[in-house]
Amino acid sequence: MNWLLLRGLARDSRHWYEFPEYVEKMKSTQKVFAIDYLGVGSKNDEKSPLKISDYVEDMRDEWLKLKEENEGPWSVIGISMGGMMALDWCERHADDFEHAVLLNTSTSDSGKIYHRMSLEAMRTFSKLIFNKNHRERERKALSLTVKMKDLSDDLLDAYATYFEERPLNRVNFVRQLIAASHYRLPKKVKADVLLLAGKQDKLAHYKCSVEISKRLGATLELHEQAGHDLPIDDPEWIIKKIEEHYFDSK
Repeated sequence: MNWLLLRGLARDSRHWYEFPEYVEKMKSTQKVFAIDYLGVGSKNDEKSPLKISDYVEDMRDEWLKLKEENEGPWSVIGISMGGMMALDWCERHADDFEHAVLLNTSTSDSGKIYHRMSLEAMRTFSKLIFNKNHRERERKALSLTVKMKDLSDDLLDAYATYFEERPLNRVNFVRQLIAASHYRLPKKVKADVLLLAGKQDKLAHYKCSVEISKRLGATLELHEQAGHDLPIDDPEWIIKKIEEHYFDSK
């Protein structure tokens, strides 16, 4: 299995941090790829679209080249806004992915606005966007999204460096918010969907994942202690649930 990883709002492929290494160690894994969407990382000089589908089509062009170079089936893991992109991708290109793992995601019709982004998160991010101290900004942001791990110097230094090297344009951040806020859940997708959510998520309430799982008829697993950034909080748990759901019975 080849895996494609899609990060969330205002984050690029580097923000998966050590998580790709965990995916690579799964027995079923062939290769792992994380690519950027328009407006972040290697594409931070480009304008972020106002529709989730436009992000997907740009990434799919890049992915099709990877698919030509790497044989075998593909699956996708998306977190938060990356989960929306994964859903949209699976809806309109039904045969691209066998599995879709969605981490702490939401849609405009799966929860109230304060469930999709808490008031605490809104206040925090409205202040952070103007904070020029990269390390302090990341410390405050991660304090909101990471609930199980102490914020190590290595993690904070890495995240601060990511921003220094490829800063996020504030206008693009707003455009990403608009795109995410309008995305609606598809009626069905062909891929086998697994939803994973942290019950301590202070950004997007886990009730959104509960609603998505009901409407898609998808499996849902809840982590009692984890927050929004599941790949940082407990990557081992994510891998365990993926292997249990997709591979242990085969």
